[in-house]
Order: sequence, then C-alpha cells, then structure tokens
Amino acid sequence: MTAKATRKYQPLPTVPESVGELRPDTERSTELNAWLNALLRREQDGDEEASETLIEAHTIVPRLWEGLDTLRQNAERAWMELTSPPVGSGRDFTRQAIRRELERVRRTAAGADPSPIERLLADRVALCWLQATHADTEYAQRLQDGMTFAASEFYQRRCERAGRQLLKAIQTLATVRRLLGPTIQLNVAERQINVAR
Repeated sequence: MTAKATRKYQPLPTVPESVGELRPDTERSTELNAWLNALLRREQDGDEEASETLIEAHTIVPRLWEGLDTLRQNAERAWMELTSPPVGSGRDFTRQAIRRELERVRRTAAGADPSPIERLLADRVALCWLQATHADTEYAQRLQDGMTFAASEFYQRRCERAGRQLLKAIQTLATVRRLLGPTIQLNVAERQINVAR
C-alpha cells in the first residue's frame, strides 16, 4: 500500500452556512470558493472523498465547471516549472512574480470588456509570451556558459519559433478584434456607407 492509501483524513469541510444547500442556481461567492479550494487541496493530496464531493458539487451547480481553466493552468504550471529556479533559491518568490507578470500580460492582451474569444486568444498570447521569454532566457544563459555552434543554432531556432508563435497569437487576436469591432452604417444622400472602427 502507498502512503496516500493508508493516510487518515480529517472530516471534510461542510458547505458554508452562508451558501446553504447547493442548487443549480447557487451563485459563486467568496465562501463557496474557499470551500471548493479546501476540497481541491484535499483532492490533490489523494483524498478520494474530497474528489467525489467536488464532482458532486460541480454536477449540482453546473456553472462551477465554467470557472475551471484546468488545461490552461496545467500548461502555465508546466512552463512556470521550467522558468523557475531549482528548489530553494527564491523559487516561490520567482513563481509568484512570473504568475503576476503572466496575468498582467493576459489582462493587457484581453483589453477592457473582452469577448469570450478575445479572452481565449489573450490566454494564448500570454502562454506564447511565457514560452518566448523562457526560450530567450535559456539561450542567453547558455551563451554565458559557452556552447557549440550546433547548440547555438538550436537555441536560436527555438527563440525564433517561439517569437513567431507569439507574433501569430497577437496577430490572430488583432484580427478577431477588428472583425468583432462595431460597424456603423450611414445613409448619406441615398448612398449607404459602412464605417468600421
């Protein structure tokens, strides 16, 4: 048996009184989020009862699934693992700084009042930015240590590919934004004129 299988867990936290009984129309609140996060921490630690309770809560209140960005978060977490220093060495601070910088890039790319597709593309811009930044950083670090010509070519191509992906993500977001922009129709002297922003 593994250590997780033999671990005894404390009783699960109950739904906060301020939330009441979970129903399909239950609104998200700070208390509900805190309860769900407590369950999620237990589930990630191997508590099957917490996992079942999380699934049940999300099944009862389907809109809770909408708040999950699991795949995006997994990708970001993997890239943050690569960009963070080894254990110790200010790792926690660096990860928090990267997370905040990534969120700032995402907010800047999304702009004010983004549509769902703009939010999705802003997520992609932020992830591509993180990849490009990591490629540039690793190349610069390898240059300091010295490397073969073949290795230098490899890292240069990697930087160029990551940069192209970032520019393509930005270009796609700009194109979608332009296509979603309002069109104004004017009728001047019986002629129709369409003006896009």
